[in-house]
Amino acid sequence: KDINLSALNAIIQAACAQKTASVDLPYLVVNEHVSAELARVAGLPAVPGVVVKNEELTGFVSLRFGPKGEMPPPGIPALLAQEQPGIAAGIVVFDCWIANVDRHPGNFAYSVTTKRAHIFDHDRALLSTGGNKRLELTRDAHLLGGHAIAKALVNGADLVDFAAEIGAVSQRAIRLAVDEMLETELLSSEDGAALVDFLIHRRDHIAAMLRSAKAAGCFPSIVQGFTI
Repeated sequence: KDINLSALNAIIQAACAQKTASVDLPYLVVNEHVSAELARVAGLPAVPGVVVKNEELTGFVSLRFGPKGEMPPPGIPALLAQEQPGIAAGIVVFDCWIANVDRHPGNFAYSVTTKRAHIFDHDRALLSTGGNKRLELTRDAHLLGGHAIAKALVNGADLVDFAAEIGAVSQRAIRLAVDEMLETELLSSEDGAALVDFLIHRRDHIAAMLRSAKAAGCFPSIVQGFTI
């Protein structure tokens, strides 16, 4: 059958949300793609997405998952931590790994009906807007001081368990997620190598960073189980 391209494009526009790289956000697509890929490798519910490119723009397109294709309501950290403590802790550990300083109720969702969570919007993680320099400045920093979900965690054992999950992510998986971005021309081979090294280093030092975050008071409600 003939495909109605206009109708197909309308369906795609309705079903997907697109973010594009710009002068102010040159690494947006790289950050979104690599973060989403690694989150799913680690077992977290990142919203699926794909990199698209035309003659003018390169963008990251993710599926809309809210009711009737709308944005879901803001997540409630305490509710997520209470009903899905493992996922809540996993998000915190993952954000520590990817140096994400921008986790708030507007970029995670949790349905009390389905008991499912989603995470999205990772443009401020990894290279953020600073590129290789940002990797150097944040190499060993936990960056969890303003994390919305970290404050709601109550059992340190959940952090310990997910730190082991991050530690098990293979170098091959990390390299694949990053190498896929080299073809977009949004990531140089030098920055790509630096990003792989950054992720491997932080993976191998995730326990130390979590200990630093605990000492800094980032987990005020945790009173037991933190044995890293």
